Amino acid sequence: MKFWFLIVLVFVLSCKKSDRIEIQHQGKFEIKKTYQNDMLISTVVYDDKRLINQSFYKNNTLYKVLEYYPNGEIKIISELIKEPNHFYDVFYSDNGKVKSKGESDYIKKNRRFLKRGGTIFYTEDGKIAEIMDFINNGEEDFLIRHTILDTLRNTIVSDDIYDPPLKKP
Repeated sequence: MKFWFLIVLVFVLSCKKSDRIEIQHQGKFEIKKTYQNDMLISTVVYDDKRLINQSFYKNNTLYKVLEYYPNGEIKIISELIKEPNHFYDVFYSDNGKVKSKGESDYIKKNRRFLKRGGTIFYTEDGKIAEIMDFINNGEEDFLIRHTILDTLRNTIVSDDIYDPPLKKP
């Protein structure tokens, strides 16, 4: 009996993967997944050796995503602000300046972010140019309000409310 227990114990211990890095290939993409104590802690996606995306996890929950331009500059930083899926997003132009800031919901089954709440869009010199308010139904997002500002006169050019909400193009 002790012999079988020892055999089973050795088998179980040898099968434990614990800390590891797994590399998968999907078409032209290489996906590097890092596990710690058998839990996914990060994924890194390359397109022909060019970094395009990094995702970070805590307790199997996605908490931060970085997406990159072909020139290596950061395109988007999305960070979890309320579990399970409410994120704050900052979009950058390829020269590193902030393009927009807003909130989104990460829809796990579709593996995509849908806008929610207000999103502020900036000019190249950092002034607020537009504000858009969104809702989503878990499948797609909709525009419910769009405000355009005159950045020279600091006035509102238009402020439109959409009922029913507009589908994003």
